[in-house]
Amino acid sequence: MHQQFGDAGIKVLTYTWTNYGARDLNSVKADFNSQMASEVDGVLVDEVINIQTESECSYYAANYKQVKSYGQDKLVVMNPGH
Repeated sequence: MHQQFGDAGIKVLTYTWTNYGARDLNSVKADFNSQMASEVDGVLVDEVINIQTESECSYYAANYKQVKSYGQDKLVVMNPGH
């Protein structure tokens, strides 16, 4: 199905949630590892906190870097969910 969307110029994103930064980073990365194997175009990261601290920034930067490790063309969409 992904190929049909790609042929039509449609980007396919997968989904994961972060519980506003409270979800274990390794669990989030495990989602990316399993989801990126399906050759999607990127990921929608849901329940993103409004970043105010360096640790919050580091958490989401690690999410971004993990997705981009599958290819710099991969999309990363952060949804604050508020």
